Amino acid sequence: MNDTLTMRRALPGEADRVMEILEDGKRSIARFGIEQWQHGYPNRASVEGDLALDACWVAVDASGSLLGTLALRFDEDPEYRMPELTWLTPQTSPGCTPSYAAIHRCATAAGALKRGVMGFMFAAAEDIARENGRKSLRIDTHPATSPCARSSPATLHRAHDLRAQDQRGCRDRPHAHRIRKVGVTMQKLYLMRHGQTVYNTQHILQGRCDSPLTDEGVAQARRTAAWLRSQEADFSCIAASPLGRAQQTLDIVVAEVPGLSTLPRISSAGLMERDYGRFEGEPVERLGASPWEPGDAAVMRGGETQACARYRIVSTLRDLMDGCTGDALAVSHGSISKLFKTVWERNARCEQDVYLGNCCVLVFEYDRDSGAFSNIEIANPAS
Repeated sequence: MNDTLTMRRALPGEADRVMEILEDGKRSIARFGIEQWQHGYPNRASVEGDLALDACWVAVDASGSLLGTLALRFDEDPEYRMPELTWLTPQTSPGCTPSYAAIHRCATAAGALKRGVMGFMFAAAEDIARENGRKSLRIDTHPATSPCARSSPATLHRAHDLRAQDQRGCRDRPHAHRIRKVGVTMQKLYLMRHGQTVYNTQHILQGRCDSPLTDEGVAQARRTAAWLRSQEADFSCIAASPLGRAQQTLDIVVAEVPGLSTLPRISSAGLMERDYGRFEGEPVERLGASPWEPGDAAVMRGGETQACARYRIVSTLRDLMDGCTGDALAVSHGSISKLFKTVWERNARCEQDVYLGNCCVLVFEYDRDSGAFSNIEIANPAS
């Protein structure tokens, strides 16, 4: 694939190709069991309507191939005036020019997935919105595709504020974007669960609440530290959930594995356990589902949705690996680590039906080019 993209308005004769890309998007969504776009929308009429309004945009590589599409609208969307919606920028009076631009009907061609196409298009859309005097971009999406779903309406709405970003004035030139080059050496992620806690022994649901390590939990961390010393890892950064049990576990490992104390240490909220809402601090059985695979069982009491948890842990660990020059050690929690493992089961190269005990370590290879992880080992050295 060529490594330069431009974004421009689609031509009337490109409607068929735009529709093909949208159909690719429908199939991608369907693979995740999401019903969005599975009932005839968007269709040819949607594309022709966008073309008529000069609202249909495409990403094109140097060979002229169309790799992505989105609709960028500057007219007011009546649905965005629903009183239950809260936006970063205020609503304008009816009949006035909206303060926002809206993105609809965005999709990437099947052969161009994981190449940064849609990220490029969103960045270019921000530029175009600024040039047209808009203060924010708005987008609505199905909750299962949203990174921040904490409730379960049929549609979630998000806004991205443009006011704090620089004006770059590029109305009359195409937007260009360099896509990542192939061939970066594989890195390894060592994803470790914290040691046994008092709440673990009492079968109390922890989530975001906390409980100190037991004496056995401390011993478990030391046994896993000994196992880490035996690995030929080239650690360049370490990270942990900010919760005390994860920080305490990492403290023990750092004290016992040479070289770790000199590395950058990150405390990341993205590594926290699932949020079980008001079920936390109560006996595990009150959740009514396995805390390891709760789905959306905790949402009714203010907990985190499955979609939000999945997006959070995947994006956090990708960001961690992209910011490291070598291998990374991250101390997190049991249920969120299992969810991360489940996301990448299709790439796994080791047995997956393995209990994730306290201080277990899941070892992944990370492909920086595609953003994909492959689970190559699950170790329970503390058992």
